[in-house]
Amino acid sequence: MRRQQMVASAICRPAHFVLATLLALTNVARAEVGVAQVMSALEEGYFDSPPGVPNFHLNNNNKDYLYLADIENPSGSAWRLVAEGPNLIDKYNVLTGDYVRVNYKNSSTASGSRRLLSDEPLPEIDSIDVISESEGHEIYTGTQIRVKSMIYIISTCGWAPSATVEQIKGTFFNNTNNIAGYHDTCSYGKVAFDPSENFVFGPVEIPCKGTVTNGVLKYPYDASVACGAAEQFAWRQYSEAAARAAGYGAFMASSQRRIIHILPREVRCPWAGLGNVGCSGSYCIVYIKGAYAQDLTVNMHELGHTQGLSHAGRGYDEYGDFSDVMGTAPSEGYLCMNVGNQYRVGWNKPLATLLPDNTTNAPGNRGVAGRWVLPPTAATDTNALYLRYNINGTPFPNIFVSFRSRTSRYDNALATYMNNRVFVHNFNGSATERDYNRTLLVAVMAAGDVYTSPFLGNTTFDDSGLGVKIRVISIAAGTSATVEVCRLTEKVETSCFDGDDNDCNGLTDELDPACAMASSPPPSSPNVPPSPSKSPPPSPPPPISKPPSPRPPPRPRSPPRSPLPPPRPPTSPPPPPQLKASKAPRFPTPPQKPRPPRPPPPPRPPPRRPSSPRRPRMPTAPTRH
Repeated sequence: MRRQQMVASAICRPAHFVLATLLALTNVARAEVGVAQVMSALEEGYFDSPPGVPNFHLNNNNKDYLYLADIENPSGSAWRLVAEGPNLIDKYNVLTGDYVRVNYKNSSTASGSRRLLSDEPLPEIDSIDVISESEGHEIYTGTQIRVKSMIYIISTCGWAPSATVEQIKGTFFNNTNNIAGYHDTCSYGKVAFDPSENFVFGPVEIPCKGTVTNGVLKYPYDASVACGAAEQFAWRQYSEAAARAAGYGAFMASSQRRIIHILPREVRCPWAGLGNVGCSGSYCIVYIKGAYAQDLTVNMHELGHTQGLSHAGRGYDEYGDFSDVMGTAPSEGYLCMNVGNQYRVGWNKPLATLLPDNTTNAPGNRGVAGRWVLPPTAATDTNALYLRYNINGTPFPNIFVSFRSRTSRYDNALATYMNNRVFVHNFNGSATERDYNRTLLVAVMAAGDVYTSPFLGNTTFDDSGLGVKIRVISIAAGTSATVEVCRLTEKVETSCFDGDDNDCNGLTDELDPACAMASSPPPSSPNVPPSPSKSPPPSPPPPISKPPSPRPPPRPRSPPRSPLPPPRPPTSPPPPPQLKASKAPRFPTPPQKPRPPRPPPPPRPPPRRPSSPRRPRMPTAPTRH
């Protein structure tokens, strides 16, 4: 952009000539530099909400917007849309306030700095390079974070303001549940939203149509038909000018100041709220559509984005966590962040951090569940088990286990089916400004419920695999939840003689059904005799009463049971059973005259000594060794 302005000055041409020149260069790969504005939208009206849930939820089709502002004057020059779509922060590794270089691919549709949010297709981006990272302060590190803002009530296009100054002051400061109380309660006092540093101003009357400028270029806007980058910038520019004229100029020089716009109900915006992700530099921006002007959860959701938080999901639904205001709030009131999001912004501390070794279970016993008592998150900021399994390059999710219980303030909007329950969240994030991970709710459990994680085999650890089983032993409503956590090393018990419950089902070794049919322990096991390697020496068979489980003699015309293929039965009935009592009932008898039996089928060879054939070893007679 700087280079573009210098070119315009050198040739002394009007804006339309510069625009034509830029259009003539559209087949050339380009790059432009500016200040990033990353916006996340809370969409509305795209599906039928459950009873009591506001209809602004958009499943997994959310859209982010990336705007680029003039690097020379980011607060006074209009921004342009350069990208839109899901997960832009993660895709381009960019946050609000970064100085970036946007590199475009060759494209006949590229139109340089004239680009606004319009019907034209966006030029295709090749990459975005972060020249200088933004500097934020939204992670709590021991000093209270004090949020500062100007809250503007806007009217335009003949549309009346959506709320009065007193109504907005009630929403933010004076009502029983308010935004100031939301911050104080859910952050355990670590974030302040005080009336002395957050001012409500308005209504501000803004022309419905006009132009906004960027250097020598002017962009038209028309709020009666659009809600794009030009319209959004016009709302901010006119509001800030009115506040300066009213004497707020000194306060508006504050860094990391929120600029919150309460829009009319009729504006053509497809979202309930839109806000910057992260707040660095001199300001960050929030827009609230008029229908949600006094909605606590929509306002707090967007302010949560300015603190750097992403959405809270469940399954394939990016907003699917109904236990977190960064997901979907089931009703108005305070719905605090889940423990993973609290960890992300430094609001909580783990009750214990468990690694994928014997610290997960009772010390020294891999297969014995460790028992933990969880306090309610409403009672303390030291409130979660942190299973830190995503280490050493192992692609396993870190797990947070917490207990949520409603109070008159904390979580007073928590759904009934989630009250006094144990929560399991996956979150591989960290307490750093440039962390783009989202929390994912995977289980909500009552007493007696069990959550078993996916099992990951072939890890870098010595054991055969990695997984965890979490069992809720008991819940004392409003007081505590007792859970057992057991690390799995095998999906199904196969190490049946090591003294461990390797699959965490509560059954060890031979008590586990998976081990019931297992063979004897290997020879290296202590106090276990080795398996026989030779046939027993020829000797008289033991009395029939001695074998451990003797079988009755076979019925007539039935072949005798043997580990070898049986011979065909004689054509005449066999002698009575009592005549064969002195012979082993499970072995074939020697040849008899005058009619010998037919030779046995292969693979058994003929006996070397017909008078005393070698008897095959009985598998049930190892007790003779």
